[in-house]
Amino acid sequence: MKIPTQKELEQLENAKSTFKEIMKVHMREPFIESEVKVLLGNIKKLKNKGCDFFFTEDIVKSIKKSSGETRGELLESLMSEGYLTLIAPQIKLRLLYVKVYGGKGMFWGKKIHYAVYQQDYDEKVWTPLGTFKFWSLAVTGINNIFRSEGLLKGSAT
Repeated sequence: MKIPTQKELEQLENAKSTFKEIMKVHMREPFIESEVKVLLGNIKKLKNKGCDFFFTEDIVKSIKKSSGETRGELLESLMSEGYLTLIAPQIKLRLLYVKVYGGKGMFWGKKIHYAVYQQDYDEKVWTPLGTFKFWSLAVTGINNIFRSEGLLKGSAT
Protein backbone atom coordinates (compact mmCIF):
# COMPACT_ATOMS: atom_id res chain seq x y z
CA MET A 1 0.00 0.00 0.00
CA LYS A 2 1.40 3.36 -1.07
CA ILE A 3 1.64 6.04 1.62
CA PRO A 4 0.32 9.40 0.37
CA THR A 5 2.77 12.26 0.02
CA GLN A 6 2.37 15.50 1.95
CA LYS A 7 1.23 17.22 -1.26
CA GLU A 8 -1.44 14.56 -1.85
CA LEU A 9 -2.65 14.92 1.74
CA GLU A 10 -2.88 18.71 1.32
CA GLN A 11 -4.80 18.33 -1.95
CA LEU A 12 -7.23 15.96 -0.26
CA GLU A 13 -7.72 18.37 2.63
CA ASN A 14 -8.40 21.23 0.18
CA ALA A 15 -10.94 19.09 -1.74
CA LYS A 16 -13.23 18.68 1.27
CA SER A 17 -16.59 20.41 0.86
CA THR A 18 -19.76 21.05 2.77
CA PHE A 19 -22.98 19.42 1.62
CA LYS A 20 -24.26 22.80 0.45
CA GLU A 21 -21.13 23.37 -1.66
CA ILE A 22 -21.45 19.92 -3.26
CA MET A 23 -25.10 20.53 -4.13
CA LYS A 24 -24.20 23.93 -5.59
CA VAL A 25 -21.43 22.76 -7.94
CA HIS A 26 -23.11 19.70 -9.47
CA MET A 27 -25.87 19.81 -12.07
CA ARG A 28 -27.84 16.88 -10.73
CA GLU A 29 -30.07 14.40 -12.52
CA PRO A 30 -32.79 12.35 -10.83
CA PHE A 31 -31.99 8.77 -9.91
CA ILE A 32 -34.23 6.19 -11.55
CA GLU A 33 -35.75 3.11 -9.96
CA SER A 34 -33.36 0.68 -11.66
CA GLU A 35 -30.39 2.52 -10.13
CA VAL A 36 -31.87 2.21 -6.66
CA LYS A 37 -32.45 -1.51 -7.30
CA VAL A 38 -28.74 -1.93 -8.08
CA LEU A 39 -27.90 -0.13 -4.83
CA LEU A 40 -30.36 -2.25 -2.84
CA GLY A 41 -28.89 -5.40 -4.40
CA ASN A 42 -25.41 -4.46 -3.21
CA ILE A 43 -26.71 -3.53 0.25
CA LYS A 44 -28.31 -6.99 0.51
CA LYS A 45 -25.13 -8.77 -0.66
CA LEU A 46 -23.06 -6.85 1.87
CA LYS A 47 -25.53 -7.67 4.64
CA ASN A 48 -25.23 -11.38 3.77
CA LYS A 49 -21.46 -11.04 4.28
CA GLY A 50 -21.87 -9.30 7.66
CA CYS A 51 -21.23 -5.76 6.42
CA ASP A 52 -23.74 -3.12 7.52
CA PHE A 53 -24.63 -0.53 4.88
CA PHE A 54 -27.94 1.34 5.13
CA PHE A 55 -29.81 4.41 4.03
CA THR A 56 -29.40 7.21 6.56
CA GLU A 57 -31.70 7.23 9.57
CA ASP A 58 -33.98 9.97 8.23
CA ILE A 59 -34.72 7.93 5.09
CA VAL A 60 -35.29 4.72 7.08
CA LYS A 61 -37.70 6.52 9.45
CA SER A 62 -39.60 7.94 6.49
CA ILE A 63 -39.98 4.47 4.96
CA LYS A 64 -41.06 2.84 8.24
CA LYS A 65 -43.59 5.45 9.33
CA SER A 66 -45.27 5.92 5.97
CA SER A 67 -47.56 3.46 4.27
CA GLY A 68 -49.21 2.77 0.95
CA GLU A 69 -48.39 5.16 -1.89
CA THR A 70 -46.50 7.59 0.37
CA ARG A 71 -44.08 4.87 1.51
CA GLY A 72 -40.54 6.13 1.05
CA GLU A 73 -41.56 9.70 0.26
CA LEU A 74 -38.22 11.10 1.50
CA LEU A 75 -36.26 8.53 -0.53
CA GLU A 76 -38.23 9.45 -3.65
CA SER A 77 -37.66 13.13 -2.97
CA LEU A 78 -33.90 12.67 -2.63
CA MET A 79 -33.83 10.47 -5.74
CA SER A 80 -35.56 13.22 -7.70
CA GLU A 81 -33.01 15.73 -6.40
CA GLY A 82 -30.16 13.54 -7.66
CA TYR A 83 -28.48 12.43 -4.46
CA LEU A 84 -28.63 9.64 -1.89
CA THR A 85 -26.99 9.31 1.53
CA LEU A 86 -26.05 6.05 3.22
CA ILE A 87 -24.20 4.98 6.34
CA ALA A 88 -21.76 2.22 7.17
CA PRO A 89 -21.89 2.12 11.01
CA GLN A 90 -19.20 -0.56 11.41
CA ILE A 91 -16.63 1.79 9.90
CA LYS A 92 -18.31 5.02 11.12
CA LEU A 93 -18.71 6.38 7.62
CA ARG A 94 -21.39 8.18 5.61
CA LEU A 95 -21.50 8.07 1.81
CA LEU A 96 -23.07 10.60 -0.50
CA TYR A 97 -23.88 9.56 -4.07
CA VAL A 98 -24.59 12.36 -6.55
CA LYS A 99 -25.90 11.69 -10.05
CA VAL A 100 -24.30 14.37 -12.22
CA TYR A 101 -25.28 15.66 -15.65
CA GLY A 102 -22.08 15.75 -17.69
CA GLY A 103 -23.28 17.48 -20.87
CA LYS A 104 -24.46 16.09 -24.16
CA GLY A 105 -23.02 12.95 -25.64
CA MET A 106 -21.91 12.34 -29.19
CA PHE A 107 -25.43 11.50 -30.37
CA TRP A 108 -27.12 14.20 -28.28
CA GLY A 109 -27.90 11.91 -25.39
CA LYS A 110 -27.06 12.92 -21.85
CA LYS A 111 -23.68 12.06 -20.40
CA ILE A 112 -24.07 11.02 -16.80
CA HIS A 113 -21.50 10.30 -14.14
CA TYR A 114 -21.69 9.60 -10.44
CA ALA A 115 -19.71 11.52 -7.82
CA VAL A 116 -19.13 9.77 -4.50
CA TYR A 117 -18.17 11.48 -1.24
CA GLN A 118 -17.42 10.13 2.22
CA GLN A 119 -17.81 11.66 5.64
CA ASP A 120 -16.56 10.31 8.94
CA TYR A 121 -19.18 10.46 11.69
CA ASP A 122 -17.27 13.18 13.55
CA GLU A 123 -16.79 15.44 10.50
CA LYS A 124 -18.98 18.17 9.05
CA VAL A 125 -17.40 18.12 5.57
CA TRP A 126 -17.37 15.55 2.77
CA THR A 127 -14.25 14.14 1.13
CA PRO A 128 -14.42 13.17 -2.56
CA LEU A 129 -13.87 9.46 -3.22
CA GLY A 130 -14.11 9.60 -6.98
CA THR A 131 -16.26 9.95 -10.05
CA PHE A 132 -17.61 6.95 -11.92
CA LYS A 133 -19.10 6.58 -15.40
CA PHE A 134 -21.08 3.53 -14.35
CA TRP A 135 -23.50 3.36 -11.43
CA SER A 136 -22.59 -0.24 -10.63
CA LEU A 137 -18.95 0.77 -10.07
CA ALA A 138 -19.94 3.71 -7.88
CA VAL A 139 -22.16 1.45 -5.77
CA THR A 140 -19.70 -1.41 -5.36
CA GLY A 141 -16.86 0.95 -4.42
CA ILE A 142 -17.99 0.64 -0.78
CA ASN A 143 -17.05 -3.04 -0.97
CA ASN A 144 -13.39 -2.04 -1.28
CA ILE A 145 -13.66 0.11 1.85
CA PHE A 146 -15.13 -2.81 3.81
CA ARG A 147 -12.39 -5.02 2.36
CA SER A 148 -9.64 -2.60 3.42
CA GLU A 149 -11.09 -2.58 6.95
CA GLY A 150 -10.94 -6.39 7.03
CA LEU A 151 -14.73 -6.77 7.18
CA LEU A 152 -15.20 -8.27 3.72
CA LYS A 153 -13.26 -11.15 2.23
CA GLY A 154 -13.47 -11.79 -1.51
CA SER A 155 -16.45 -10.51 -3.47
CA ALA A 156 -19.81 -9.59 -2.01
CA THR A 157 -21.72 -12.00 -4.26
